[in-house]
Amino acid sequence: PQQVFDTPEQNKFCENLSFTPWHALAEHKPLGAINRMRKVIYDQISRVRHEMNSAKQTNANNVGDQ
Repeated sequence: PQQVFDTPEQNKFCENLSFTPWHALAEHKPLGAINRMRKVIYDQISRVRHEMNSAKQTNANNVGDQ
């Protein structure tokens, strides 16, 4: 049967999803001082964006929890 994935609930979930290079396997973890600072900045931007949208922050590695 054809899947139905374009539901209001699924769209809301996807709108609040956060992706960063740090959700990858440990072997693919970004290296170096610039990337360590980049992680701090990405985390802050995501937090602020979710606060401004009054949305719960959901990380890609937590998809199974939904």
